Amino acid sequence: LTPQSDFKVYNMTIIGAGATSTNISGGANAAIALRPWAGPKIYNSIFTDFNERGILLDTQNGNTATQSVTSAYAQFHNTLWWDFVTGSGNQNIDNTAANLGRNTVATNYWTDLSLKNDIANPMLMSISRTNVGALLDPRPQAGSPALTNFTAPPEDGFLSPVSYTGAFGPNDLWVAGWTALAE
Repeated sequence: LTPQSDFKVYNMTIIGAGATSTNISGGANAAIALRPWAGPKIYNSIFTDFNERGILLDTQNGNTATQSVTSAYAQFHNTLWWDFVTGSGNQNIDNTAANLGRNTVATNYWTDLSLKNDIANPMLMSISRTNVGALLDPRPQAGSPALTNFTAPPEDGFLSPVSYTGAFGPNDLWVAGWTALAE
């Protein structure tokens, strides 16, 4: 039973519906729902503003995603996690490893210091959930840990190395010229 999905992602930013949002419909508002036998390798990424846990270990057909964690199929390295609450419908912020992993084996992603997964404010310029694009600016501010907690991707000719965590650099938006956000 090898992983059915095995892929790598570098420099991703995922912003949830809001840590204090009560308008969540359907399912848990977790940053990642890890499926059984899934094997994502995620590096240099930011997960913030979720009204639930960091990683939900899903179950399907009697299998659990626990195997993906304990067998190191699913890996997280050099990531930032911020603004998570103690449970769906609860608005108490609890940015701890125990809460992010809900005391499952996923908690290891934050307690194993060699993985460099930090529970720290990524200090994004601004997060907005309106249709006014100027209010959404997911670039890290000066002094953000997103500017120091990263690892270089492999030099394989496919990935472009950058010196920050997340999808957005501090001085420019890669979205310029081709997305609504740039407008």
